[in-house]
Amino acid sequence: MTAALPRPRVLVSRCLLGDRVRYDGGDRRHDAVCGVLSELFEWVPVCPEVEVGLGVPRPPIQLVLRQGELLARGVEDPGLEVGEALRRHAASCAERLGDICGCIFKSRSPSCGPGDTPLFDADGQAQGVTSGLFAASLRERFPELPMISETQLDDPGGREAFVQRVFARQAKFSGNGQ
Repeated sequence: MTAALPRPRVLVSRCLLGDRVRYDGGDRRHDAVCGVLSELFEWVPVCPEVEVGLGVPRPPIQLVLRQGELLARGVEDPGLEVGEALRRHAASCAERLGDICGCIFKSRSPSCGPGDTPLFDADGQAQGVTSGLFAASLRERFPELPMISETQLDDPGGREAFVQRVFARQAKFSGNGQ
């Protein structure tokens, strides 16, 4: 008889759990995250912006492409730049999170958005979308890591595919995925 595996560890944006850590002092509690997925996964809550020293509430930041460099710059105060701090924090987290089986991140976030974060030029003109700096750094380090936003979780097929990928990653780590 084999022992049951522990619940897979999944990084999750703290605001999706209902923590009031957003730039405006609010949260973005998500029913699926706080409900059925909480029964399946062990949460590892993160808020990279708070963890690099930005307060709550805090000035909003946005991703800006300037001379080929991606910055996380203050919307009202362009002198505020935390991109390098977010990248360093992601690298530090990655060193400690090798057993993470997935990530559920806040959509459109300049730190966490997994591929849907607005990108601006130095003059504030929209240039498209990209990934938040924390999410992008983790993706670079762990290219096979299942990553999804809360908006993608609203699609039942997307949610089910994510859950399956998380459990497949856990089985691989435990040696049961051969």
